[in-house]
Amino acid sequence: MEKNITKMEFEDAEERIRQIVARSYFTSMRLGECSFTQEIYKDDENTMCRPMIGCENTHPSPKGFIQYANEYQFLVTICSFKNMIMNKMFAVEYTDLPKDIKILRSMRKGETSQRISYGQISNNSSMFISTRSGNLNVKVVWDDDETKQFSRKDCSLIDIMRINDISSIKITPKIFSEEFISRQSPKVSAIVKTYNDEFQHFMENFVIPQFVALNIDYTFEYNYYND
Repeated sequence: MEKNITKMEFEDAEERIRQIVARSYFTSMRLGECSFTQEIYKDDENTMCRPMIGCENTHPSPKGFIQYANEYQFLVTICSFKNMIMNKMFAVEYTDLPKDIKILRSMRKGETSQRISYGQISNNSSMFISTRSGNLNVKVVWDDDETKQFSRKDCSLIDIMRINDISSIKITPKIFSEEFISRQSPKVSAIVKTYNDEFQHFMENFVIPQFVALNIDYTFEYNYYND
């Protein structure tokens, strides 16, 4: 049975990607083994390990990492597309939201105004739709001066924009260029083009309509992977 995803028929490659994303929920991995070929490299310089884009929501660190041979980094992006589509979220890094923000806190009993803390957008996180409120939410973190603890919560994007004087969001998802796809072998091209198209459909037919429905001002433009 073929182990290298770049030489598989599309249905088998699709199943391998599903398996890799599923295994990324666990932190154990075989040192030096490329997830996409199952080949083991003895030289550490030949393999890398990095998390899927925007996976902190579903894979709190140190989960979400994929080990791969250097030439297969683009397939980690494919797995990232798969994970975002599957979980109906999209990476904050595809927007121009600032890293450091003011965070609106809940009011305590007896308080007449809401508290504000200074924190950050959670690293490598994604925007997602709240099943309770229907809002677009963002994961935020801050150091609580009172409890002396590291805190986190989900904040409405609308609240973040209002308290930080942000009038519009620039959305710039990054996909593979036609030039990149055309340079690949027929089997690899089929994989990349399929997930590229699926991610574009997800952004244009699921994500953008959320901004429209919530009346959030935005601009939208694709960036491209060429290498």
